[in-house]
Amino acid sequence: LTISFGITGVNRDVEPGVDAWKPHLWYGVPEFDPDFDISRADSQEFLRNFCQALRAAPCDAEGCKPIGKLVQQAEDSVSCFIEEFDAWVGGTRFE
Repeated sequence: LTISFGITGVNRDVEPGVDAWKPHLWYGVPEFDPDFDISRADSQEFLRNFCQALRAAPCDAEGCKPIGKLVQQAEDSVSCFIEEFDAWVGGTRFE
């Protein structure tokens, strides 16, 4: 599962068009959100909080047992760009 931010939609009507039998070959053209600004401190904090919330999200479905979490509790279960960026810059915050 991939969750993307800063995109309002995908235009699938442009050529060559999405093949219903091979949708993995061409997805369409992303439509970017002009109001999304990753350089803003509140945007970055939202992404950090989203990743933490995803890891902690409860799940009581049969497939989530015995842990009771939406995602597996392995270190690599959630890959979060902003956390990887934070580690790369040594925890420095850019605002």
